[in-house]
Amino acid sequence: MGLGSMAEVTLRDARIAAEEARRDLRDGLDPRKQRRIRLGQIRRVGDTLQSVTDDAYQSHKKTLKNDGRDGRWFSPLRMHVLPLLGKTPIDRIDQHDIRDALAPMWETKTVTARKALSRLKTVWLHALALGFQGDLRTLENAKLLLGRTEPSSSHIPSMPWSEVPNFYKTLGECQAELALRLLILTGFRSGSVLNFDFDQVKDGDWVIPVEHSASRQEEGRSSVCLSSDLLS
Repeated sequence: MGLGSMAEVTLRDARIAAEEARRDLRDGLDPRKQRRIRLGQIRRVGDTLQSVTDDAYQSHKKTLKNDGRDGRWFSPLRMHVLPLLGKTPIDRIDQHDIRDALAPMWETKTVTARKALSRLKTVWLHALALGFQGDLRTLENAKLLLGRTEPSSSHIPSMPWSEVPNFYKTLGECQAELALRLLILTGFRSGSVLNFDFDQVKDGDWVIPVEHSASRQEEGRSSVCLSSDLLS
């Protein structure tokens, strides 16, 4: 009886597999590949925005800092888009859906909203590579619907002169902090410091090339004496 039951089960499974293979052939599919998918040997990505985004992130994160472990690349989508659209099939999402998701922060958190839109483009390209239906114009249309944003700027308050000596003492030896030391000691513009080169130092004087001088004076007029301690 035991052998008979096993034979019946095996025969039934074989008939089911054969019928599935014939159906795949009728549908123009590769029966071997489809059987591997059904057995879980090939990972198949779901069609929701959440599934495609997760898969895109896994493929993309190796190109990110720290292998994407800090999640910064993913956070604009995780926080602002996926809660609203994550369960929606990606081929059913249109520009109006994206506009509605990003509109609340388009004016107040413009940088984050633009990052989310940029991440969505990566997800859309990934979806197309997976074989899902989609159109990159959906994202461009969403951007048009959101409209232009006015760039906002605010002045950074200057440090009171009385606090500069103590601040100077906190600066270390990395390249950026050495550059800031030079800026404080000379009072020159940041562009001159950024373009500093030891070839510009002649007999202890730092001669600013005319193209890096705010006053556009001829070379040699804008100069400052640099101590050996600063240059070491």
